Amino acid sequence: MVGKLPRLEFAERAGFGSSFTGEKLTESDIHEAVRRACGESFSARQLFTCVPVWGTPPGYTVVLEWTGEIGLSQQTMAEHIEDQLQKLNIEYAEKRRTHRLTALELLTVRPGTFAVLEEKRRLAGASASQLKHYWIQRNDDLLQRLQSAGMSSWVVS
Repeated sequence: MVGKLPRLEFAERAGFGSSFTGEKLTESDIHEAVRRACGESFSARQLFTCVPVWGTPPGYTVVLEWTGEIGLSQQTMAEHIEDQLQKLNIEYAEKRRTHRLTALELLTVRPGTFAVLEEKRRLAGASASQLKHYWIQRNDDLLQRLQSAGMSSWVVS
């Protein structure tokens, strides 16, 4: 409840997730891990997504619009998200423990990055159903779009 007004929260899309080695990450795993890692600084408007990245071994990159208001260094934030993800998903924790997945990476971008990417896709003819925000991506296209759109300079260092 927000005052006397009931508040609904989106949990996850059915059947949407990622699994390289049987870890079966879901959107709710990612969302909850980032929410917990941000703590009191988390905002419902906080935009981020998790991108599966092929490699030997494979792993995940969380792309997060970084405001600096979180009160943590980016490295500490990455460690907190990783820690929370392992607590939430025992299969993910097992795959990390046995080195079948690499440590989660954090790519921080300037606020507004996701809106700019969405607008570029809309102008290129993407439909509304293609422009929905996902907490976890199906592939690494987002990382490629960031680079090809010249937004690699938008990375916060």
